[in-house]
Order: sequence, then structure tokens, then C-alpha cells
Amino acid sequence: MRKRRRKRRRKRRRRRKRRRRRKRREEEEEEEEEEEEEEEEEEEEEEEEEEEEEGEEYMIIFILIIFSHKKVQPDLELLGLRQARACVAGKNSNLQQKDTCRYEGEVASHYAT
Repeated sequence: MRKRRRKRRRKRRRRRKRRRRRKRREEEEEEEEEEEEEEEEEEEEEEEEEEEEEGEEYMIIFILIIFSHKKVQPDLELLGLRQARACVAGKNSNLQQKDTCRYEGEVASHYAT
């Protein structure tokens, strides 16, 4: 009788340990998967931000090229550009080539048309 009881107890204990181990493993795997998903989402957000910044640069260059063909000196601060390179394509432009300029805000809507 005692022997059987001991055997049963041991089996129960082993089963419980196995179950606990399995649960721990599953929880750890789920946590790892969640972390990976969060990292992927962060990477996607960073890529989207980079794409938006590139789009702003193209808009800036486009606006500057328009002004260069009209032979008008644009007030770039009025354009409200965050960061712009005032390097303009075109030989007949009045614009001077500058490496960096200081601008804040977004492109003004009436200039972006």
C-alpha cells in the first residue's frame, strides 16, 4: 500500500513539474514573439518617418526649381521649411547655392500648389 502511494505521489509530482515547465516555456515563447512584433512595428514606423522626410525634401527641391525658372528670389522662411538645401538646378536662376539653411514648420499650402 505504502509503495503504491509513494509511486502515485512521485508520478503526480513529476506530472506537475512537467506541466509547470511547459507553461513556463510557452509563456516565454509568447513574450519573445510579442517583443519581436513590437520591434517590427517600431522599425516600420521609423521607415515611414524616413519616407515622409524624403517626401518633404522632394517638395522643397520642386518648389525651389519652380522659383528658379521664374527668376524670383523666394523668401524661404515664408515657405516655412524645416530643413532645406537651397541648391537649385538651373543656370539662369537668381538663387544662390547654399549648403544649409534654417527653416521651421511645414511647407506653406499656398506655395505648394
